[in-house]
Amino acid sequence: MKFYSPYQFIDTKNVSHKLTEFKAIEEGETHIRHDRWQQNTCSGRIICQLKTITPIMVGAKQTVDPEKKASTQLENYRVPQQPEGRLAIPGNTIRGMVGSIIESISGSSMRVLTDQHYSVRKQMEDSLRAMGQVIKDSNGKYSILPLALVTAAQDKKGNIDFSGWKQVFKNTPLSECLAAYIGNYKKSNNSVAGKALSQWCSFNTENPEYVYARRNKNLLTLDMSEEIDLTTFGAQLHTTSKGKPMLAGQQLCKGDRDSSALISTAAYEELSENKKAEYQRGILYILGIEDRDSNMPKTKKHDLFIPFDKQSLEGRTSISLSDDVIIAFNSIANDCAQSDPALPFVPQGHKKTAASEGKPVNFIEEGDLVYFATDHLAKNVTEISFSAIWRSKISRTCHSYFSKHAGDPNILPWGDEQRDSLTPAESLLGAVENSKNEQTGHNRSLASRVSFYDAFSLEPIERLPETTLKILSSPKPPSPVMYFHKAKGRSISKSELNSDSVLPNGRKRYLHHRQAIKGNTWRTADDTDLANLKIKCRPMDRGQKFYFHIDFNNLKKEELNLLLTAIEPALNCVCADENKHFMHKIGLGKPLGLGSAEVQVAGVYLIDRQERYTSSAIKQTSRYSRVQLGRHFAWPEPLAVRYGAEHKARLAAENSPQTENIADLMDAELIDKDALKTLFNLGCIESLLKKNPVCYPFSLQQGQRPGEEGEGFKWFSEKDQNNNLGCADADKIPVLNARDE
Repeated sequence: MKFYSPYQFIDTKNVSHKLTEFKAIEEGETHIRHDRWQQNTCSGRIICQLKTITPIMVGAKQTVDPEKKASTQLENYRVPQQPEGRLAIPGNTIRGMVGSIIESISGSSMRVLTDQHYSVRKQMEDSLRAMGQVIKDSNGKYSILPLALVTAAQDKKGNIDFSGWKQVFKNTPLSECLAAYIGNYKKSNNSVAGKALSQWCSFNTENPEYVYARRNKNLLTLDMSEEIDLTTFGAQLHTTSKGKPMLAGQQLCKGDRDSSALISTAAYEELSENKKAEYQRGILYILGIEDRDSNMPKTKKHDLFIPFDKQSLEGRTSISLSDDVIIAFNSIANDCAQSDPALPFVPQGHKKTAASEGKPVNFIEEGDLVYFATDHLAKNVTEISFSAIWRSKISRTCHSYFSKHAGDPNILPWGDEQRDSLTPAESLLGAVENSKNEQTGHNRSLASRVSFYDAFSLEPIERLPETTLKILSSPKPPSPVMYFHKAKGRSISKSELNSDSVLPNGRKRYLHHRQAIKGNTWRTADDTDLANLKIKCRPMDRGQKFYFHIDFNNLKKEELNLLLTAIEPALNCVCADENKHFMHKIGLGKPLGLGSAEVQVAGVYLIDRQERYTSSAIKQTSRYSRVQLGRHFAWPEPLAVRYGAEHKARLAAENSPQTENIADLMDAELIDKDALKTLFNLGCIESLLKKNPVCYPFSLQQGQRPGEEGEGFKWFSEKDQNNNLGCADADKIPVLNARDE
């Protein structure tokens, strides 16, 4: 079965050559200025109507449950100056809607594109093998005290491969240096040492809590120097994603993960001396699953018991942990936190400080338990994390993908050190450098020549009853299947993301859901399931009409055409197709089906700024010198109250035999026709085959259905090597396969 991803991409390989040097703007050598009106430019106002085709939710204030159990409450945007806080669509939202199209169809820079290093989740066979404790000496230098080996591969002879760890755990019985998996989150009775697994905290030095485990007697006389068959002595057997067997800890006693294998300190003290000899002291590493259901793999069932015998630990040598390794971990962890506040997962009871205002956080503290890897001599720690399967950083940055693909630094946001000229979207909508330019010593900034205003309705707004939305859990970059491709559309794997041959898919655009026009594709099936990850709101209903205006100054004719085409693409002859109807996407929940709207230009009202400052202007009855009327637009009479001058000019134009049409303003000099055709194709619901639903990835093989809330990662585990989204074009919207065989 085939389906459309909720979002598609427009290629960014063609960058506009219609550039304007910033220095020329600074020196007043162009029409791009704000200090005076320029001859042979257009100034005036555009009035538009926006009609909701599916419900729209433009949010404002959020109320988050402090206990993180209930859904977040999102209020509608209202205008405080209006009676009773009138519902409206903010001008900034409209600006974003129109501005993104201006960028796409003019080949302009990607004005909002953070330059970051991506990271990808490692494969199971690349997981970190050992657990250790972070130690800090009197000089402030960090090291790792090795505690236990958690997993080990199989060598060519079928024995446990202890290479790399023999020196670390030299002369240590396996019972004292192999971790053990404990508990089972999938069972209702998952108590460990008298408490539910979820009630335990990971071991910490400030409040140490020990447990005692029944020893596996078969492992008391063995150490890593010996050849040991993988299936011997009750070792736990797991299989990697490539089907290779591996060691997964020790068994503490008969009855795999039997609750009697672990007892509390109090229970241990009540034992006879003979019974105590059957137990060894240890600590717990509890990563947990509470409040982590949506991100943590559903295969997680257990946590860890780690032998912690004082005498055994005194004989071990700590391994140097450099600041660079800590910085590398914190960098990836903070990147994760920025994209999802629930990440990174830290052990239960960890004193992690939540990231605030974008400031980086140090997640590593003295005494922390971490997974780690070493160099081949076991002299230096090379990697740490809180989970065995962590992430590896990709060497290429986000900006490098796009600049390499386009072959032009002007695809990057303003402020990149290679840029000195503005693209059409930046010249039109303004641009701001985030930091001081090294050459000029100040931020090079340009104000917009286009102003967007709030959209209001002439009638009371109808809203849906309070609705809980599905979780907005789209795969994020750098998911190779969804965001990257190779030449000729070939799919790639995560391991290939460092390659120069990997290309970004482009600018993201959201498809319209045919099912959402009458249905409720956005509504969750169960308000209580993972409630803390969901949003409650009251979207504005279908069929609501809003009116707004856009003021512009000193635009060349081709710039005005670019603006008008972005507002209503069908005005451009390139998009002339009476069988298709273009819709915009706006507001929250776009991938779920919310936010589809038609926008129509009611009229363009031009002001002759030169004439307005002459003596003859005193006799003029209208502030507008020319009026271009929209296609098939029926002007509602109540609109005259808000737009009195425009209403008067409209009436005069309707009665004039020389009335111009908006088509007379069309000048396609700044527009990439291929990009415009692709955008139009993506924005028309008629372009989509009815048999192919628009939804997040799903797996029929796993019993999932289109649009169903569930474990979308199952589809990715099946399809990473065989399926790939790629770019759309004027004739094709890519589809993906839900495996059903």
